[in-house]
Amino acid sequence: DVNVNPGGKQQAMRDTVIPLTNPPPKPGQLDTRGMPQKLVYPNTHPDLRLRGKPKGMKAAMGQEDMLSDNDISQAEEVEAAPESEWCCMYRVLSLQEDFATEKPMIQHYIESRGHVCMFLPKFHCELNPIELLWGYAKYHEILVPQCLDMCETLIIRRFFRKTWRYMDAYR
Repeated sequence: DVNVNPGGKQQAMRDTVIPLTNPPPKPGQLDTRGMPQKLVYPNTHPDLRLRGKPKGMKAAMGQEDMLSDNDISQAEEVEAAPESEWCCMYRVLSLQEDFATEKPMIQHYIESRGHVCMFLPKFHCELNPIELLWGYAKYHEILVPQCLDMCETLIIRRFFRKTWRYMDAYR
């Protein structure tokens, strides 16, 4: 989640490149498409309170020159995201290619080491093989550390097969 204003409890996002698919700039404005975009204020920022802080939606939208100050102030006022693509800041940023395709840092880390990172849906324990392992441990009254060592590879493979069958059923 990204805050409207800088700082706060939002996560710091990595720097990105403004997508070439952004709308063309208004006449007289600099074309920022394809340029790097910093989403965290530098440690040398003149305002001491902003040094090293995440920028927030308002600053990100202004940096991409997507909207004028008047458009941004109107977008702040709208709470819900109706049908319009330009209804609110959250909606505008969610439609931007670089924000929509942003991967979490843990996913970049895992994939950079040659592994596949797959996130499972929340609140669907039947799709998570580790939940079957915990059930196995409870059934056999085994403590967690011993369960990880005691459970055979064949049983773990069965857990994965079972979750894949659940996933196929959901498709």
